[in-house]
Amino acid sequence: MGSPTCAERLGPRDLLNVSAEPPDELGVGVRGEHTAQVLALRQERLTTRRLTVRDPLQHPDSDVPLLRSQAEHWASHIIRPIRITAQWAPGLAASTIRFQEAGPYGEVIRPANTGFGVSYGLPVIVAGLMTEPGDILIVENPEAHLHPGGQSRLGRFLARVAGSGVQVMVETHSDHVLNGARLAVAEDRTLRAQDAIVHYFGREETVPIELTDRGELTQWPGGFFDQIESDLGRLARARRRSR
Repeated sequence: MGSPTCAERLGPRDLLNVSAEPPDELGVGVRGEHTAQVLALRQERLTTRRLTVRDPLQHPDSDVPLLRSQAEHWASHIIRPIRITAQWAPGLAASTIRFQEAGPYGEVIRPANTGFGVSYGLPVIVAGLMTEPGDILIVENPEAHLHPGGQSRLGRFLARVAGSGVQVMVETHSDHVLNGARLAVAEDRTLRAQDAIVHYFGREETVPIELTDRGELTQWPGGFFDQIESDLGRLARARRRSR
């Protein structure tokens, strides 16, 4: 099964269209447009597909394997602490999703009043949690609208999905996503170094880059995530000139 998530995902919506696909074949959609429907189907057990998240993908702080609970824990870890409620009544042409601040007295928040990071990041998380060994998960720009810490944690999450037997293909412009995947190799040990490969698409050539067991890259071609070093070097030289 292929599950693509493109860079142009849906922003915050109070109402979401629903798909007429059979419940057992429904994914989050290319733009994440069916995320609420998927969560509601699993929450209400309106599907015969696996209702629980596989052991390798379960959040270490949650002992409830149901998809909504796991999505909630991973979203709280990656994006911001939230609780999630999704509803869809069969026969209606719309589904809803609501968020709530963490804690017993957290306020219910409409999607329109949340940042884009939630609506952009949640479909990627749910798509990853729904995978089975042998699946293909394609994600374009997972870093969109996430702060650097969230980008790194999402990179680690996607590497965990890859380490569970799923072929994960990520197109990214974020060194934080890459470094998160490197941490998954070196620190979490959720992805083997030999199962990870990076392709740098330069102006004239494509350079394959492998990882070591310590999360190091076997080569670092010019133009490959080196802008921060370039800028810091120029800032250092500027400071020396101003003395």
